Amino acid sequence: MITFLHTAKANIQRFEDLVQKHAPGTKVQHYVNEELLKYAIENGHADTEAFKLEADQIMAATNGTIVCTCSSYGEACDQFSGIERIDRPVVEYLVDRYEQIGLAYTAKSTLAMSRNLIEAVAKNKGKRVEVIEIDCSHCWPYFIAGDADRYVKEIARHIKNNPTPAEAIFLAQASMENSKMYLDNYPIEVMASPEYGVITYLQR
Repeated sequence: MITFLHTAKANIQRFEDLVQKHAPGTKVQHYVNEELLKYAIENGHADTEAFKLEADQIMAATNGTIVCTCSSYGEACDQFSGIERIDRPVVEYLVDRYEQIGLAYTAKSTLAMSRNLIEAVAKNKGKRVEVIEIDCSHCWPYFIAGDADRYVKEIARHIKNNPTPAEAIFLAQASMENSKMYLDNYPIEVMASPEYGVITYLQR
């Protein structure tokens, strides 16, 4: 069994589909607390107390792997030995292979969390990594409005129209993953956290 904590209902089907794609029949539990993301967006930082309350309730109610799919709460996850963050596996992958990583984001509350993770992983591996920010925050209103198609297309368009010196690009939020469909022929590797993270945690 694998359990997910989401801060957006839109991620439920995405992660359910990924689990069933790679491990058919696996039991999946989904918990959603959209107030966590709302707080992070409005205040520019995570609501660590509310996250702790949510995390404690989930850990008390379930067994097995628990994964938080919201990058804005990545550092909050690090305070709990029982909750994994969806973005750590792909960041480990990127740091192992590249020295210049483009960090694409749409929610500004994610930026510091993702940058800190890349830098911490690099430090632990004894590597020097340059993080190059790719600001796609103008796309975020499309996600809030529920226009997922325009959201991912605009992210891809922005990346294509603004060349980066990075060797690879990390799409920092789970919601950005489908932008990869419109970046098939992009000259450098583009990675997102959901599928890579799900595969990694299913193998544990």
